[in-house]
Amino acid sequence: MKKNFKYVLLIITVLSIAACKVPYNPPATTAVSNYLVVEGLINITDSTYIKLSRTVNISTASTLKPELKATVTIESNTGSSYPLSELGNGSYASAPLNLSSINQYRVRIKTSNGEQYVSDFGATKVSPPIDSLTWQATTDLKIYANTHDVTNSTRYYRWDFTEEWEFHSNYD
Repeated sequence: MKKNFKYVLLIITVLSIAACKVPYNPPATTAVSNYLVVEGLINITDSTYIKLSRTVNISTASTLKPELKATVTIESNTGSSYPLSELGNGSYASAPLNLSSINQYRVRIKTSNGEQYVSDFGATKVSPPIDSLTWQATTDLKIYANTHDVTNSTRYYRWDFTEEWEFHSNYD
């Protein structure tokens, strides 16, 4: 009898905890949002890529809302400007510009609905060359890129890579 009482008490406890769950919808999920998101950087020695999109509510089915038909230009503090071409899906790019590292640059964006956004002018930084590239294969493949800046003016590094795989099958 005592054993059955413990099981009944356990079942009642589990059912009461499960019945107490109430969905929580924080106010942020229902807030109106349409902020412009700018991803990219100005590359002074190679092509520049900038991606524009808008924020969406968490409750919407769509996770991406690209900003289409915008005019994106790079401006120099000397008055020069360099337009970026639209690639589609909110991506904008330029051919290699070979900009001067002495000048400062900013991004000017004019959206299709007439809104204008302008960043501050920023100094250019040249990434130091890679000293060594090593790898370690454990359960995961880890790749290490080592570099240093003798002038101590670069504190943060960002490395982009393209992941490619090749498989060889024993059978045709």
